[in-house]
Amino acid sequence: MPRPSSLPKGIASSLRRLRGLHLRLSLCRVSLAPGCDSRLGGIDDRSLIAELADDGSLFVIFIHPQGITDEEGAGGLCDRLMQSLGDIGMPLGALRVAILPCDAAAIDDSDAILQVVMDQPSRPLLSAAGLVGAAAS
Repeated sequence: MPRPSSLPKGIASSLRRLRGLHLRLSLCRVSLAPGCDSRLGGIDDRSLIAELADDGSLFVIFIHPQGITDEEGAGGLCDRLMQSLGDIGMPLGALRVAILPCDAAAIDDSDAILQVVMDQPSRPLLSAAGLVGAAAS
């Protein structure tokens, strides 16, 4: 699977604006399973900051509501992704996600963050949502 050469400009800009704030967030990379002939598109969800990367993957920032755990934040992110991507006709079974929960105050460099996100294990969106839901119960 190709790797993006950099974070999408809008995602990098949003991370710079969030830097230093004491907020929990999830940075997510959504990709398609090998062999899937679909293409990811933009999504419309006011609670997500999303942009396509040059490799065709979708990067998403989800700022966690206060008082929730990282697992609950990841669950909310997966729910929103399933809704938004399902609404545009994406094959949900072919979507894979890599989620990095982090503190916005710790974000220092978009190249370093890209590497950390790329090193996160990618798993099917549907099973990731199920695992997160089971961990939160």
